This record gives sequence, C-alpha cells and structure tokens, in this order.
Amino acid sequence: MFGLLPRVVAVLALLVTVSAFQLWHDVNRYDAHGNECLYREKSDVVCSRLCVTDLSSCPTSLQPSCPDNQSFCADGECHDECTDDIQAQNPCHCSRSGSKLPSEAQNLVPCLTIPNVTIQQFHAWNSEEDI
Repeated sequence: MFGLLPRVVAVLALLVTVSAFQLWHDVNRYDAHGNECLYREKSDVVCSRLCVTDLSSCPTSLQPSCPDNQSFCADGECHDECTDDIQAQNPCHCSRSGSKLPSEAQNLVPCLTIPNVTIQQFHAWNSEEDI
C-alpha cells in the first residue's frame, strides 16, 4: 500500500505542473505543441451579394450595364424580358416569398456579383477578424 502512494503523488504532481492548451475548441488555432498557428491564405472566397433599394446606390464597379434590348432583372442578370419567374429568383430575398419576406426586403435589388476574393491572413478560428 505504501509503495503505491508515492506513485500516485508523482502522477498528481505531473498533472499539476503540465500546462494545457485548448486544442479542440479553436479549430486550427494551435499546433500539437501549443504554438499559435500562422495565418494562412484562403483563396476564392465567395462574397455575399450586395442588395440596394436603388441600383444607382451600387458601387460603380458593381452597377449593372446590360446589352441593348436587355434589362437588368431582379435575379441579378440581364435578360430580354423580366418575367415573373425571373423576378422571383431575387437573391436579396434569400429564398423567401409572400408573408415570409419582410416588408423591408421587398424593394431590394441586387448589384452585380462581387468577384471572389483572396483573404491574405485568414483566421480559421475567427472569420470575423477577416471582415
């Protein structure tokens, strides 16, 4: 019995002196040795569509310009005619329609699609820092 006590004390002493790093809740933040990982680049990140109440409010680079005889429709594309089916594909409505669509969103129209971007220092554990 007395031979076991020193072993238990030694194990408890080790447990108290070892520093621990939270590896599993901040995905990819620390390596196996507890060092914070370097930022990495993330390419081809899709940006959300910019929605406005008037297309003149779109940034210049995102203002639509359709060929002759075509119109910019609520689906965010140029068409010969803006049919009800095309209008119903408005990305600003987030697949909602009728009573499920908030009144504030009914007049929103999309600007042109924002090109995908590359984030130079991507924070895998907190993407809000990249915005």
